[in-house]
Amino acid sequence: MADANPISGPYTNVPATTYHQNHATYNRTVLVTTNGFLATGSNANPIAFYVTGSVPATVNLVNGGSITIPAPSATAPVAIYELGVYSVTSGSVYLLYKS
Repeated sequence: MADANPISGPYTNVPATTYHQNHATYNRTVLVTTNGFLATGSNANPIAFYVTGSVPATVNLVNGGSITIPAPSATAPVAIYELGVYSVTSGSVYLLYKS
C-alpha cells in the first residue's frame, strides 16, 4: 500500500523548505513536469501545488476536472492552490504534502 502523505522516500532534488499557507504546513515538495506523471504509488495524495517556470501549467485534479494556472509573474505572483493533483498535463508544478 502506498504511503498516503510521503515525507521521506526515494526523492531527489527536493527542497528542504517548509511552506506555510492558510495555517497549514507543507513539509515535502516534489517537482513534477509533463512526462506522463500520475500521482500514484509513493507520490500519491498531494494536498496542494504551485506553478513554477515561465509557462502556464495544466493539472488534472484528484476528484475530476482540470485547471490551468498562469506562469508566475509580477502581476500574478506564486500562489499555492489547495487542490489534490492526479496528473500534470502541461507545464511544471511543485506538489506539496503535509505530514
